[in-house]
Amino acid sequence: ENVRGICARKIWLGGSGSGVMARRAIFDDVGLFDTNLRAAEDIDMWMRIAARFPVDNVYESLTALCFHGTGSFRNATLMEENQLKVYHKAIAAWPEIFDEPSRAKYLATIYADAGGELIGARDNRKALAKYWLAYRTDPKHPQALKKVAQLALHIVLKRKDKDLH
Repeated sequence: ENVRGICARKIWLGGSGSGVMARRAIFDDVGLFDTNLRAAEDIDMWMRIAARFPVDNVYESLTALCFHGTGSFRNATLMEENQLKVYHKAIAAWPEIFDEPSRAKYLATIYADAGGELIGARDNRKALAKYWLAYRTDPKHPQALKKVAQLALHIVLKRKDKDLH
């Protein structure tokens, strides 16, 4: 359940490594960040930890993050590609954990993450496509359909506004 919770963002081990407290023996057991990944390496590690050890969220603020608009998480393509690598790695490692609904939920989350990053990059058309893909992959995704409607409306209204000028 913890591995699926991480994939669905129900358990969030945020702040990359800065928001996690763990004993060194855990890393000796599961290994460190996968250096073949150029992004999403933290998600990969947290899943490996959660597959072998209990994890839990502390809801107090333990770190402060500075959002400066740069870094790998601002690159929607890089994040999506690497999250898909982590997805395939997870499916191979734990096929018994990921039934078809869990796989769909996890993939939809990856597409929605990309959509969110594309909104941040002000590329609403590509964001709409990613959220639509998230919705088609898992119609129960908590944000996908709402974001599709919001983005479609925004794009249409923006086009109509240009027509008025």
